[in-house]
Amino acid sequence: MVTSLLNDVITTVAMQNSRHQLELVFDMNPKIPSVLIGDVEKISHVLKILLENSLKFTEEGGIGICVEFRRESYGINLVIDIYDTGIGMTHSQITQMCNEFYQAESGSSRFAGGLGI
Repeated sequence: MVTSLLNDVITTVAMQNSRHQLELVFDMNPKIPSVLIGDVEKISHVLKILLENSLKFTEEGGIGICVEFRRESYGINLVIDIYDTGIGMTHSQITQMCNEFYQAESGSSRFAGGLGI
């Protein structure tokens, strides 16, 4: 149940980080089927980390979550875009992002903690 999953994660993360004065915009395509087959725990985990990172690195402005879907020959792919007004990443950081255990800043001078995905 896609709506329940997304609502639970977004609400939990927003409540845990209520000290932020950020605008949170959630846009979900109403044509997404209400039930999809997938790994709820993995989707929840990845979405939670991405939202927490947006909150961690965004001091003012807002965070947007756009949920769409794409039809494929084997079924439907859920597409979740998260965007924010945070500090962003350099081109080099983006290209290394999928490397195992990569962190943009791993030294002791980092201002934000976390383990990454």
